[in-house]
Amino acid sequence: FTILTVLLLLYLVNLKSVPLNVTGKLWQTIITFGNFAFTGYILATLSVRFVYPSISMEGKSFWTIVSTPFPARRLFWAKFWQAFIVFFIIAEIVVVISSGMLAQTGIMLLLTSIGTLLMSISLVSLSIGLGILFPSFEEPNPAKIASSSGGMITALVSLVYVGLMVIVMAVPTHRMMLYFASRGNFPSKTIIFSVIFIVLLNIVATVVPIKLGLKVIKERDF
Repeated sequence: FTILTVLLLLYLVNLKSVPLNVTGKLWQTIITFGNFAFTGYILATLSVRFVYPSISMEGKSFWTIVSTPFPARRLFWAKFWQAFIVFFIIAEIVVVISSGMLAQTGIMLLLTSIGTLLMSISLVSLSIGLGILFPSFEEPNPAKIASSSGGMITALVSLVYVGLMVIVMAVPTHRMMLYFASRGNFPSKTIIFSVIFIVLLNIVATVVPIKLGLKVIKERDF
């Protein structure tokens, strides 16, 4: 976590070297969503490193938990909310500070903030859900759990999700910027398609791993 924090601070410091007088709409979009992609990468990294091993780190005590009248799903949701709140706050701080340093408009800040909220929910859900599907209760080292085959699958899925979010949000935003600059055709179809795709993507990324994780806990199929 310390290493990631240092890298994050170095990233914010180096934003000072990014030119702020960029006039091309394409480069404005690239700078904005490049920063958004970095935030998503940080979220994905934190989720895989700290959230994915959280269930496995219960170790042998997990059997005690699922064997008592204590609802196992409460353990799931406790870990979800703890991780979501912490990571969302970190990500939003990065978004606000970096957007201010890059002199982004209020609309861009709003878009990336909403996207960060969605990514925080989905990435934490993916890490916890897949962490239950691929547990390593015998391994006491969380770093080794995160680098296991299940952790690699989680990392790959998380990065693909972040990439899709960035692309699907960047395309309509760029076309909207071109519309306001040249007063061309309003990209209504692109916006509608993007909104539908983002909603479906986040529903799948959030609901599917949660459902699978809760099902496995309920059936205690470990």
